[in-house]
Amino acid sequence: MGIEVWEASLFQGARRVTWARGVAGKNAACLLPDGLLPWRHDGGALVLAPWNPPGVVVYEVEARRATKIADRFVVSAGWAPSSGHLLLVSSNEAIVYDGVRTICQIPVETSAGLPIAGFTPSGAHVFVLARPSRGKSRIVFHVRDTGKSVRTVPFDPVDVLPYAHREYAKLHRQRSSLVLGRTEGNCGAGLLLDIWSDSRYDPATGRLRLLTYRPTSPIFRDRDEGGLACCQAEPRWVEARIE
Repeated sequence: MGIEVWEASLFQGARRVTWARGVAGKNAACLLPDGLLPWRHDGGALVLAPWNPPGVVVYEVEARRATKIADRFVVSAGWAPSSGHLLLVSSNEAIVYDGVRTICQIPVETSAGLPIAGFTPSGAHVFVLARPSRGKSRIVFHVRDTGKSVRTVPFDPVDVLPYAHREYAKLHRQRSSLVLGRTEGNCGAGLLLDIWSDSRYDPATGRLRLLTYRPTSPIFRDRDEGGLACCQAEPRWVEARIE
């Protein structure tokens, strides 16, 4: 089991700006979360997620100044499409930073998978897609400056991409009961049938792409896993528009 990190480097034209070690910590190693949108809309600042020590750093390009704004791991970090507001998302909350201070903290409840969040194209609201402990996945819209929830939209994989889910309910959700593709040994937990496991979001257009998995074979028993119920499955992407 391991983790993949990157060394951050900034180039101006063909010249490398040597700042990464001072920004990202002693080993200049940074995480690259799936939801990372590093550059502010005007190109004047970028956000990074250092690995050691963990946290979130905002780097101002012209001033060559780095400011650490959080001391925690995040699953995504992204700027508003037309302002200096920054959204940091962890496994249990979404935080709005206005460039100077934290202005809003939104609790997030998720029972499976990681929350998916971003600014709406107008920048006035924040959306959070998560699966609560009771119920299905849903998108909740919040006012950016206060965190007040103003709208909830059900958006669960089983409703968006229906399949014979009762037939596959016997698949173990926490063990490798899905054979993914044709590569030997490429397996996944049955939980991948129930959640949005990956995403791509463009806050400028509101285009949100989400990944889940769907069965492509009947259930069979894997003798190597003690007769574990399994099936083949393939990825399915869907697209939604955030407004």
